[in-house]
Amino acid sequence: NNLKTVTGEMYMSRRLTLQNGVALENVLRNDLAFVLAQALDAAAIKGGGTNEPSGILTRITELAGTYTELSNVAADLIADLELDDVTGTTGFLTNPTVMNSARKFKDADGRLIPAAANFHGEPVVTTNQGKVITGPPDKNPLIFGAWSNLIIGYWSGVDILANPYSDASKGGLRLHAFLDADIAVREPKAFSWKGVPVA
Repeated sequence: NNLKTVTGEMYMSRRLTLQNGVALENVLRNDLAFVLAQALDAAAIKGGGTNEPSGILTRITELAGTYTELSNVAADLIADLELDDVTGTTGFLTNPTVMNSARKFKDADGRLIPAAANFHGEPVVTTNQGKVITGPPDKNPLIFGAWSNLIIGYWSGVDILANPYSDASKGGLRLHAFLDADIAVREPKAFSWKGVPVA
């Protein structure tokens, strides 16, 4: 894999730089860390764009089959890993659209079916980084995996460059953050995914 650089940028007004407090520094550091983490998460889940590492959805072939029930999709994703004898801590990753749907399922008597039942007791994490896969039809990804097989490597710490020149007439300051990283799926058989049609 090739080394990739994740970047983030933040603008600070002149008045903001005059505050110069420790609390402000922590806020700025956390904001930049959040931007970089979001970019890494998006690349790890999908990636594959220009100058991006390939993530799970671009490296792993989608599970075949047509489904009408979310619980059946989940069951077959689990079975796909069992067929390959994958071990380790497993769980689902999806987006809020799928989880919202899972929380609304009812039985024949109108009683809510717990979301955990649709995922067969496996842990489920949701993220807005699990973007819709454009169709037709558009689909929401549901990924099941042994997550220790997703490797994110760092070649450096976060480098921050202060640029006081781009907005010198206003006295502002731009902070540029850089993080050299790459993403690898150590064992492709440790992940399985299926796109759930958007309702």
